Amino acid sequence: MRATKTLPENYHARRTVDFSHNLRLAIGANLAGILLIFVFGTAAMRIVGWIRPDIENLTAAFGDTGDLRILFIALVVIALLLVVHELVHGLFFWLFTRARPVFGFKGVYAYAGAPQWFLPRNDYFVVALAPLVILTLVCVAWLPVVPPAGVSLLVLAGVANAAGAVGDILIAVWLLTYPKETLVRDTGAGITFYGP
Repeated sequence: MRATKTLPENYHARRTVDFSHNLRLAIGANLAGILLIFVFGTAAMRIVGWIRPDIENLTAAFGDTGDLRILFIALVVIALLLVVHELVHGLFFWLFTRARPVFGFKGVYAYAGAPQWFLPRNDYFVVALAPLVILTLVCVAWLPVVPPAGVSLLVLAGVANAAGAVGDILIAVWLLTYPKETLVRDTGAGITFYGP
């Protein structure tokens, strides 16, 4: 099955996920994201220890944490990461549909979507997890070659991206509970699973 603009006749909506209209889901996802900061942060510290044993203290490598420039740099890194994360989603939407995806901001989050398309479950699984996997691999690949302050920024970017992908992870887990013939429509504002 390939991405299509036409929903098969016998298909109907099975589940709609919209974090902006489900306060309980949004709060749960944000709490899970906070927990993931610690989980991914611990994993990142171990990875740094293996790859860069020359760095004993990431906070010291990052510089004076009371310096406002450090806060500004961290905010810029996170903002750029948010944009790159959505661009990776968009790239994979384009790879599966060969159509330009939509991008936008809704409330406090950015999104990419393909509102006119129904993607097969496995294709959408790739779209959902691509930024988590690709950006994590990019951060790890750069670890051996960047200076100590760069390692701190890579850890910040990697952990923020992974924790921020909590919604993507949740969607991917839900997708695994649906049959292979499931189609997914992502409008950017919400995601709907369709099945026969």
